[in-house]
Amino acid sequence: MQERYRHGECIGRRADGINCVAAAQDRMVAFPNVKLLSQLVTPERARIAFKASAEATSKAVMLAITVAAARWLNADQFGILAFATATGWLLTVATDAGLSMYLAREVARRRTGCHQLLLDVVGLRTGLAFLAATGTVLAAPDLVPGHWIVQFVVLVTAQLAGGVTETVSHYFRGIERAEIESAIQAAQRLVMVVWAMLALWITRRLDYLAVAMLVPTLCGLLVSAVIALRMSSRDRVEGAKPE
Repeated sequence: MQERYRHGECIGRRADGINCVAAAQDRMVAFPNVKLLSQLVTPERARIAFKASAEATSKAVMLAITVAAARWLNADQFGILAFATATGWLLTVATDAGLSMYLAREVARRRTGCHQLLLDVVGLRTGLAFLAATGTVLAAPDLVPGHWIVQFVVLVTAQLAGGVTETVSHYFRGIERAEIESAIQAAQRLVMVVWAMLALWITRRLDYLAVAMLVPTLCGLLVSAVIALRMSSRDRVEGAKPE
């Protein structure tokens, strides 16, 4: 077979006279959604290991931040941190309202045409988180001393933003692309632990720690939402094409 290669494409003719480029394009049509790190490329064990590593990293980061905060913050600051973390976790569970599991189940069932579903679920989830954050601002003067209100609200907001990110991540689980969620989660947690450790080591102040926990979480939410919306939009276009 006589052929040459350019940018990864086979150009030429095989011995039976079939154009190599045409043959390759025919094979690509049969597998239009094969992507790096997808279930069709990455072995099952590797995907499971990647997901487990991301989860372990997430838990280890939070443990490291808690231990460092207990060492470098005074008793009042650490108490506010613990109270805000617990409050944010409770509000995150309450505002989820089963939306995450609903999104994953419906996406897995439909497979395509889930763009509007994603917008509706994430919009509702974000609205509930916003209401919880607003309620936290209103109730904070009765929950913590006045000079800790800002830190308390920022920490609770970070927890709520993480909950919205978790809901968006269920879209990736529904389309069996959990490795995207794992990569975003691992990157977010690693940035968070670096910022948090620097804030604690340099300033030993709760307000800087709160910002160090909020900003990476918001960035992770933004990245997850953009990727999910782009993927769902592409699936909608592909699903609308005639057979």
